[in-house]
Amino acid sequence: MSVAHVAKGASRYYLLEVDTSDASKALSTKVIRAAAIGDIELHLHEIEKQLLKESLSWPKEHLDKLVGEGNHTWVPHQQSGNAGALTIGEIEKWAERMSGRLTS
Repeated sequence: MSVAHVAKGASRYYLLEVDTSDASKALSTKVIRAAAIGDIELHLHEIEKQLLKESLSWPKEHLDKLVGEGNHTWVPHQQSGNAGALTIGEIEKWAERMSGRLTS
């Protein structure tokens, strides 16, 4: 799992990504409000364990308990006309959706 810490205005977020390129199932980007979880490193092992338990679906109930229902969301990945490769335009569409989900 890859984790990025990003900011939009005064708000901070963790973006979680899992590479599922070798699987038929795509997994959206998970967005967690940083203030709701604190140091995410302390929770990554359990999140990964729950992710596998849920057959590569984000563990909504676990995250609801961990950070609160309103403190995590998801952003679907951009569809591509060429499997496994995105154009600059496709990446920009994903970035616009991501920016729209993050509040400042």
